[in-house]
Amino acid sequence: MKQSEVKVIRNSKLFDEEWYRKQYAIPQSEDCAEHYLDTGWKEGYDPSDIFSTSLYLKQNADVKSANVNPLLHYELWGRNEGRYPDLTAKINLSFRYKFDKNGNIVKRLNLNLLRKAKWEVKKCVLRVKGKTVQNDKRYRTDLTDGLLRIRITNRCNGRCRYCGLLTWSEEEQQRSMEPKWYYEYCKPLYEKIKIVLITGGDAFVAKESYNYMKFLSDNYPQITVMTESNGIAFNERFRELACENLFKTHFSINASNAEIYQKGCWAGAAGAAGYNKSINNIRAYMELLRSRNLECFGPSLSMVINKDTACDVVDFAKLALELGASCIWYYFDYMENNMEGDYFSCPETSRPALKKLMELERILAKKFFVYFRLWIPTKEADPIQAEVDAEPFGELQKRYADILKLAEGRNMKNEFDLRNRIRAEHIKKVFLFDEEWTPTIRLLEKEGKKVCFAPWQILDLYPNGRMDFCSWFRETLNIKDFIKDEKVDWDAVLNSWEYTACRCNILHDNFGGCMPECPMNSCKSPIIPVHKYGYDRIDK
Repeated sequence: MKQSEVKVIRNSKLFDEEWYRKQYAIPQSEDCAEHYLDTGWKEGYDPSDIFSTSLYLKQNADVKSANVNPLLHYELWGRNEGRYPDLTAKINLSFRYKFDKNGNIVKRLNLNLLRKAKWEVKKCVLRVKGKTVQNDKRYRTDLTDGLLRIRITNRCNGRCRYCGLLTWSEEEQQRSMEPKWYYEYCKPLYEKIKIVLITGGDAFVAKESYNYMKFLSDNYPQITVMTESNGIAFNERFRELACENLFKTHFSINASNAEIYQKGCWAGAAGAAGYNKSINNIRAYMELLRSRNLECFGPSLSMVINKDTACDVVDFAKLALELGASCIWYYFDYMENNMEGDYFSCPETSRPALKKLMELERILAKKFFVYFRLWIPTKEADPIQAEVDAEPFGELQKRYADILKLAEGRNMKNEFDLRNRIRAEHIKKVFLFDEEWTPTIRLLEKEGKKVCFAPWQILDLYPNGRMDFCSWFRETLNIKDFIKDEKVDWDAVLNSWEYTACRCNILHDNFGGCMPECPMNSCKSPIIPVHKYGYDRIDK
């Protein structure tokens, strides 16, 4: 039994583990996805109440003769081959809505009650005001002015202790994307989008990184190339290319000095060497930008806060200001804290750090963007925010006089306007204000409400072919399933049943498929902007 096949079953919208375990009395000691893949389907078991094992095999004799699990076949091949067509009406049971005869939503249904009532899903064709979900323009997109995230490689030249990639197989850690995908297949997208975010293990490590960045810069000058990296491989050649083409660069340096970096990120002499190389490359880049009056395009910097680095948050802000960074992103270490819970797992270090961040945010309002309002357990922020808001502003100014000195003359709005003016001169698309600071996590207005912009404005492509609109959503499509005659039909991807259904769900406050620890306020409704305080914060 291949684990990759188990994963396909487990991630399928048509596999319901809870229902399967209860329906067939599967012991808690057994994995339901493995059971169905290995023996369940052979015994005629259904993976859920909306997929019939026997019907699929009856309709597809070739699958039966090949002795292939029917749901596995459907997910890997059958959907795109148009097999089992009555699933068009059934596949999105997760909408949990009842419709009247005109197709208008009349009631949101509890999923358990829906199952008990054995709702006739085929009658519940997903229509809103008479239009199918896939044809309703509210749920469609062509990615105009959107963001394409290219995870060019999983390889990385760093060894951060909290890196999720280290939990992957050695084969997966070494995987790089097929160059044809981004050189050829993505061409139709480049005419529409605003940002290509090159990331992965490290943006500058892949063999094709430089050539690809130059290809975009030479052929699609209207696009802003954004890079995410630890900075170790950001050598002179990359620095010159980034400066000349107004890249939006981001570096994860995680500490204000090598000693803390070794304790909280990458231990040993290799960690110290990597940190120093990164800092030296960033300093050299800032010198290059200043020499061309482009210092407003200084990089954003980030830091992961854990029990060994929590003491460093203020000094990290000082380093960022001293270097000339455009803003700072702070993340609480998700491997130390349960981000689905109500409170920090390490409150003795995390809470003081959060308070300091809120104080920095308040004194630097309108001057410099401090971004940390994500991955915070739900009940931690409000009481600490009340403490910070109650402090006299003059006291905070005294406490952080050195920070204010470093931020003297800084102004978020002026720097934003200057960058856009320079972008326009270089025939690049200009940015929205929120997009400037949080290009991958922001809000969009739809139907008079604020919703996560990702389902409409992002496409995320992985080296293994996985395609999502958001890395905080369950796995959905794979580019390999859409390659035909050496082309990809991007309209079929962007407006696939899976994507349009997700947009409809999200617009109607159903976050099924979103991970609970999503930065967008844990997928609650109404969504609260992650940057609650920024330029418009009132100094009191």
